[in-house]
Amino acid sequence: RRWGLANRDLGVVDAALTGAQVVCCGHDHEQDAKEIKVADRHLVVSTAGTLTDRARGGLPGAWNMIEADQRRIVVGIHEWQSDGSFHRTRTVECVRRHE
Repeated sequence: RRWGLANRDLGVVDAALTGAQVVCCGHDHEQDAKEIKVADRHLVVSTAGTLTDRARGGLPGAWNMIEADQRRIVVGIHEWQSDGSFHRTRTVECVRRHE
Protein backbone atom coordinates (compact mmCIF):
# COMPACT_ATOMS: atom_id res chain seq x y z
CA ARG A 1 0.00 0.00 0.00
CA ARG A 2 1.26 3.45 -0.93
CA TRP A 3 -0.93 5.50 1.47
CA GLY A 4 -0.78 8.38 -1.00
CA LEU A 5 2.96 8.76 -0.51
CA ALA A 6 5.60 8.56 -3.21
CA ASN A 7 8.09 7.30 -0.60
CA ARG A 8 5.95 5.64 2.06
CA ASP A 9 8.77 4.60 4.41
CA LEU A 10 10.27 8.09 4.60
CA GLY A 11 6.86 9.77 4.77
CA VAL A 12 5.59 7.84 7.80
CA VAL A 13 8.85 8.41 9.69
CA ASP A 14 8.56 12.15 9.02
CA ALA A 15 4.93 12.09 10.20
CA ALA A 16 5.84 10.21 13.39
CA LEU A 17 8.53 12.74 14.22
CA THR A 18 5.95 15.56 14.21
CA GLY A 19 4.12 13.94 17.15
CA ALA A 20 0.99 13.32 15.08
CA GLN A 21 -1.35 10.53 16.19
CA VAL A 22 -3.28 10.30 12.91
CA VAL A 23 -2.02 10.66 9.35
CA CYS A 24 -4.69 11.31 6.72
CA CYS A 25 -3.93 10.46 3.11
CA GLY A 26 -6.37 11.07 0.32
CA HIS A 27 -6.92 10.91 -3.39
CA ASP A 28 -5.11 7.58 -3.62
CA HIS A 29 -7.96 5.67 -5.31
CA GLU A 30 -7.95 3.10 -2.49
CA GLN A 31 -9.18 3.08 1.09
CA ASP A 32 -7.68 1.62 4.24
CA ALA A 33 -6.92 2.36 7.86
CA LYS A 34 -4.46 0.74 10.22
CA GLU A 35 -2.19 1.36 13.16
CA ILE A 36 1.54 1.20 12.57
CA LYS A 37 4.59 1.59 14.78
CA VAL A 38 7.44 3.66 13.42
CA ALA A 39 10.22 5.68 15.05
CA ASP A 40 9.14 4.32 18.47
CA ARG A 41 5.66 5.84 18.05
CA HIS A 42 2.24 4.55 17.08
CA LEU A 43 0.33 6.22 14.25
CA VAL A 44 -3.07 5.60 12.77
CA VAL A 45 -2.88 5.93 8.98
CA SER A 46 -6.19 6.64 7.25
CA THR A 47 -6.21 6.47 3.47
CA ALA A 48 -9.41 7.64 1.84
CA GLY A 49 -10.53 6.73 -1.63
CA THR A 50 -11.65 9.13 -4.29
CA LEU A 51 -15.13 10.03 -5.50
CA THR A 52 -14.54 8.85 -9.04
CA ASP A 53 -14.97 5.74 -11.12
CA ARG A 54 -11.17 5.51 -11.52
CA ALA A 55 -10.56 3.42 -8.40
CA ARG A 56 -7.73 0.90 -8.16
CA GLY A 57 -8.62 -2.75 -8.49
CA GLY A 58 -12.31 -2.06 -9.04
CA LEU A 59 -12.74 -0.58 -5.55
CA PRO A 60 -15.75 1.72 -5.07
CA GLY A 61 -15.50 5.43 -4.30
CA ALA A 62 -15.01 5.94 -0.57
CA TRP A 63 -14.41 8.37 2.26
CA ASN A 64 -13.35 7.92 5.89
CA MET A 65 -14.81 9.38 9.06
CA ILE A 66 -12.34 9.71 11.93
CA GLU A 67 -13.60 9.97 15.50
CA ALA A 68 -11.37 10.24 18.55
CA ASP A 69 -11.67 10.61 22.29
CA GLN A 70 -9.14 10.27 25.12
CA ARG A 71 -9.12 6.46 24.85
CA ARG A 72 -9.45 5.56 21.18
CA ILE A 73 -9.28 6.55 17.54
CA VAL A 74 -11.95 5.07 15.27
CA VAL A 75 -11.87 5.20 11.47
CA GLY A 76 -15.10 4.33 9.67
CA ILE A 77 -14.66 3.51 5.99
CA HIS A 78 -17.72 4.45 3.92
CA GLU A 79 -18.00 2.99 0.41
CA TRP A 80 -20.33 3.71 -2.50
CA GLN A 81 -22.98 1.02 -2.86
CA SER A 82 -25.18 -0.08 -5.73
CA ASP A 83 -28.22 1.51 -4.05
CA GLY A 84 -26.72 4.93 -4.84
CA SER A 85 -25.49 5.86 -1.37
CA PHE A 86 -22.51 5.44 0.94
CA HIS A 87 -22.50 2.84 3.72
CA ARG A 88 -19.98 2.20 6.46
CA THR A 89 -18.38 -1.05 5.35
CA ARG A 90 -15.54 -1.34 7.82
CA THR A 91 -14.47 0.12 11.14
CA VAL A 92 -10.90 0.22 12.43
CA GLU A 93 -10.56 0.96 16.14
CA CYS A 94 -7.21 1.69 17.78
CA VAL A 95 -6.19 2.48 21.33
CA ARG A 96 -5.14 6.11 21.59
CA ARG A 97 -1.62 6.23 22.91
CA HIS A 98 -0.31 9.31 24.67
CA GLU A 99 3.38 8.98 23.83
